[in-house]
Amino acid sequence: MTLIPSFNWSYIPYGHNLHDPILSPSFADRNSLPPFVGLVAAELDILAHENWQLACRLAREGGKACGTAAANRGIPDPKSDDKKWSICGSEDVKSEFGQIDVLDETGKPDDRFGFEENWEDGGVKWMLVPDVLHGFDNKHVREYLGGEDTIKDAEAKTKVMMDRLGTWLKTVVW
Repeated sequence: MTLIPSFNWSYIPYGHNLHDPILSPSFADRNSLPPFVGLVAAELDILAHENWQLACRLAREGGKACGTAAANRGIPDPKSDDKKWSICGSEDVKSEFGQIDVLDETGKPDDRFGFEENWEDGGVKWMLVPDVLHGFDNKHVREYLGGEDTIKDAEAKTKVMMDRLGTWLKTVVW
């Protein structure tokens, strides 16, 4: 997290409102976004937590508007003492080669790594791809940042992620 201030300084004009939704969609009003929002993040990306917060907030707001169970969804907080809410992903989990499904301690899918909430006029899909860096889905970034095994794992996870997003778009959004 110590790099974020230098990134802010390097491309955000001095005095600019840091809560501008153009800089970070996490500050966008739900009504200014499309009815369906899909968010994908790399577990080892410094912006993953911000995306997870947005996904949870949108699910919560959509659930409140429609009276669904999603209205009770928690909102992650990196300052929380509870690691389940402070850490996007997990300190321990190492995924199987090419796998993006992560189970919690009870053997159920871990919501930190993915969930989908839908309501009558919209929804949100969240996917956190485990054990990958920012740009894992880009051939050039993979080749620059990874060795042969890392590249093959990222390619396999990219395929799974794209297949799931495509299915969601075809069956839910469109």
